[in-house]
Amino acid sequence: MARAALALAFAVAGVGFLQMKIWEALGRGPILFLDLMLMLPAVLLGSVCWWKGRSYASRWPVILCIGLVWLSLFYPGNVERMRGFYTGVLLTIPLPLAALIVENRAWNFCAKVYVWANAAALVLALWFESRVANGLSHIVGRFGFLLTADGTERTGNPNQVGGQLAFAAVVAFIFYLKYADESATEERTARSPNVYLFLTGLLSVGCMLTASRGAFAAWLPAVGMLLLFGTGNLPMSRLKDLIALSTMGVLVLVALMVAGQATPWDGLSERFGNEGSRNTMAGRTQIWASALKAWQSDPDFIWRGTGIGMADDVLGQFMDVVEEDDQGVLRKNCHNAFVEWVLTLGLVGIVAGTCLAGSMIYQTIQLDRQDRNVARAAILLCITVFAMTAVSYRHECWPATGALALAMLTTPARRRREREVEPDAGTASDPALGNCHFEVPGNRHTIEAGHPHMASERSPHIGPAVGAGTRESKA
Repeated sequence: MARAALALAFAVAGVGFLQMKIWEALGRGPILFLDLMLMLPAVLLGSVCWWKGRSYASRWPVILCIGLVWLSLFYPGNVERMRGFYTGVLLTIPLPLAALIVENRAWNFCAKVYVWANAAALVLALWFESRVANGLSHIVGRFGFLLTADGTERTGNPNQVGGQLAFAAVVAFIFYLKYADESATEERTARSPNVYLFLTGLLSVGCMLTASRGAFAAWLPAVGMLLLFGTGNLPMSRLKDLIALSTMGVLVLVALMVAGQATPWDGLSERFGNEGSRNTMAGRTQIWASALKAWQSDPDFIWRGTGIGMADDVLGQFMDVVEEDDQGVLRKNCHNAFVEWVLTLGLVGIVAGTCLAGSMIYQTIQLDRQDRNVARAAILLCITVFAMTAVSYRHECWPATGALALAMLTTPARRRREREVEPDAGTASDPALGNCHFEVPGNRHTIEAGHPHMASERSPHIGPAVGAGTRESKA
């Protein structure tokens, strides 16, 4: 039951950017917040697990940050409580989801569902776009706007689509690195590496087609880190597969270029280098400078912020160029989740956020060092860079992204017990995260709780190894 609920939640998150097109194809109006309602079973089950305190999501820095978010909803003068409530829900859902993942040893399972859901959503989105007039030129020019059938309205945002595909591509590449190790876990099949290598290429091409600078900036260092530090021990045949897929990807892009009379990489390079891009970047820095002015405009804003949901309203009052929304309110997005956090929660939020960031970085370094890989670091890097251009309430992928991140940072229960009982034993750990509750890329074999005789060697170089247990000490 728990895995079914998790599968539903991560599948919904994976196809979230396509929901308006799906409703259009069904010929009816959307049901508001249906995606959140479909996540409710997993949230309810996970809430029980969260109270047990076994996951990283139960640590005090996480609780402090989420507590401040909900407290700020009731700040005096907060007139955007509905918007704030929605944002708070998106930021809170990862906690019970992560706890449920840990309890059911389901990191691999959820990550795979999310990768496959994103791949399916990408293929379906490309098909929808091809049905619109001049659809191929839209795909190659800048994919992700997801135009309506008559081509008059946009139902998607390339930055959201690109960022989600970038994260999914990084996770898919981690699975490739895991399964490319010929001594990987039993669930590996002969086709597993090639399947996830193909998915990595597909999702990466989708990310490039969006021409989103933030998405590309999130994808590049994360994949680069995995290439530099995660492929050293791969068999030569797997490296050849990697080169072959890269060549095929280039050929696909060339075919799209010929058919659409445009080059996807030109669209991306222009987004970084042309005059419009420079104006956009200047506009972003102006937004962030205005956010600083807005933060300093009121003593209450300085120490406790504007309150959740109010950042756009306050920032709109300090921008020279801003349009009224449907309610006649001047709003402007911060276009940076960290800037929005500071404006929303002030100095209190800065302190809490710094504690959380420091805790996550420390935990990532410790667990990756024990598992001798950089997969957690790559995932965290991808999320962090994307957040620098993200708008928190726009991206419905945050529940899935946050849940996977929090779950992978959970310390294995048996590893904790060994540190308490035999702190100087020098026990080598199986790449495992999470109370003997889930397995993730990186470990060759999982170990059932209470069955140390099932322990075996670990893979030294791949994956946020979120498995169960630790390896027995060698005499």
